[in-house]
Amino acid sequence: MKTNIKLLVNSGEPFAVLVDSFKNGKYTCYSFDDNTHFDATHSYINESKNINNKLDVERYIARLESIGYDNVNIVVPTIQELLENIPVKNWYLGKTNALNVWSNDGTFEKSSQEKVRRVLKANGYSVSFSGGKLMIK
Repeated sequence: MKTNIKLLVNSGEPFAVLVDSFKNGKYTCYSFDDNTHFDATHSYINESKNINNKLDVERYIARLESIGYDNVNIVVPTIQELLENIPVKNWYLGKTNALNVWSNDGTFEKSSQEKVRRVLKANGYSVSFSGGKLMIK
């Protein structure tokens, strides 16, 4: 059986989210610092950052396998999922999300560009803006 996870860090504490474990509004997570399971809300997970360092990822996968998790699979969010969760302002659309601006070929205000750049870069994307238009490499 496959174990779908996301590797995240919040306040310096690395943990794995068991993606298929959503019950009663919470996900079951595994703390690598405490070697314990805990429940996390969706907002706690959204505040966290992905772990992208390849050596850390391999080490954490090995630890999960050593405690009995089989076929560990890291779930990578799509560009659309990431953009959908970034609130931005657009002169034409008003308050919206980055996916709405990007999919309508809109321009991002300066105040929103850094927020979009930070989130996408943390998830391994190379990003630039040209005249307020989002360019993803």
